[in-house]
Amino acid sequence: MRNPLTGIMGYTQLVQGMAATIAPAKIRELTGKALNGCWEMGEILTRFSTLLKADRGELDGVREPFDVVEAVAQCVNDLSIRFDRSALAVDDRLGGKGLNIVSNRDLFGKMTTSLLYYAIMTAEKGDPVRVAVRKDGPRGAVDIEGRVAPLAGTLAELERRGWRSLCADRSSRNPDPGFLCSFSHRAAAELGIALRATAGEGGKGTLSMLLPGE
Repeated sequence: MRNPLTGIMGYTQLVQGMAATIAPAKIRELTGKALNGCWEMGEILTRFSTLLKADRGELDGVREPFDVVEAVAQCVNDLSIRFDRSALAVDDRLGGKGLNIVSNRDLFGKMTTSLLYYAIMTAEKGDPVRVAVRKDGPRGAVDIEGRVAPLAGTLAELERRGWRSLCADRSSRNPDPGFLCSFSHRAAAELGIALRATAGEGGKGTLSMLLPGE
């Protein structure tokens, strides 16, 4: 499915470029929506593929040292290509010192991007999502602050029911939290990361990714 999707995106970008000078605004708007749809489908395919590999025990398990601050910044940059940069605010609470861990960087990036995407999609207009990297005792943590508190109940339900049954439950009011949590829960287990969600005021909350200890 990836090759046809890439072809559609390439053709749509070509049409959008031509439309910038010779076509009405409506066509530019429609081609923009088409590109967004392709982007979302690509993300779904990537997460679904990784989730299946994790369930089958087929992840490559490549572990390497990397800087969490740089990895999170890359996730924010990737999302900023699609969303306005004002939707995300980064707070490096380590004062530029960085935070190195040994883990699967690619899987870490996919999980972080998925959680940030959820936070952005559930945020109110003009209310930025804040992501911070901090030290937490012998380990580090990544905090995502926004309307993520509902994930606490979903994660707890996931622990009780298992990811297969939850992934099939499409009745929740949030943007596909079953699939998102299924992927994130499996990825966190592979990475040795603990997920914790706490509720705040006004429907907001903090989702913390507690990183492996040193």
